[in-house]
Amino acid sequence: MLAAATAHAATPDFSGAWRLDDQHSDNAATLTTLLRTEARREQPAGQLPANLAGTPSGNTGSDIGRYGGAAGGHHMGGMGGGSHGRHHGGASASQKPGSGQDTQAQTQFALPSLLEQDSVLLVQEQAHSVEVQLDNGERLDVRLDGHAHQSLDGDAMVEGEAGPNAVHITIRYAEGGELQQDWVRSADGQHLTVNCTWKPPSMQKPVHFQRSYLAVG
Repeated sequence: MLAAATAHAATPDFSGAWRLDDQHSDNAATLTTLLRTEARREQPAGQLPANLAGTPSGNTGSDIGRYGGAAGGHHMGGMGGGSHGRHHGGASASQKPGSGQDTQAQTQFALPSLLEQDSVLLVQEQAHSVEVQLDNGERLDVRLDGHAHQSLDGDAMVEGEAGPNAVHITIRYAEGGELQQDWVRSADGQHLTVNCTWKPPSMQKPVHFQRSYLAVG
């Protein structure tokens, strides 16, 4: 009991306003590229749609065009705030295996909806919960009890746990897909790093990406 209380006491306070640091954050185009790379890794080339079997080109989807098609990890530059019209990680934005060349330019992957709504985070942290107001006014309510609770206007089940130096959040969308986040604040309190993994319904393994924030005020 004493160890648990000590760990909770050492958890950083994330309260305040945080603005997305575009230049040091992975964006929707980066995440799409990572998902394409993972899709090739998971499936033989002969079973992939034509637009996933080869190297992504600059004209395969608007996001890839802006990013430039380089596959890599974190901090890839050219960051934008949102995912430009994608949905909650459901089938409507996911890849369509076997659809062939007719959908070469249209094939997309399911992306977490938070990418459209997280350019500014207003955070209030309590003893056993974290409340995050997103760009669109929607609230992400996270109870730090290790149990899943409904949030995001009923669109997801959200689970949170507090650690000595971070908060771990798991978001399971009703339409499919799982987003995991580890929130870590810098020692000076001016930077917030959110290390994420995203697993769409169509994928076997998650991909890793990162969002970085600067304290406002």
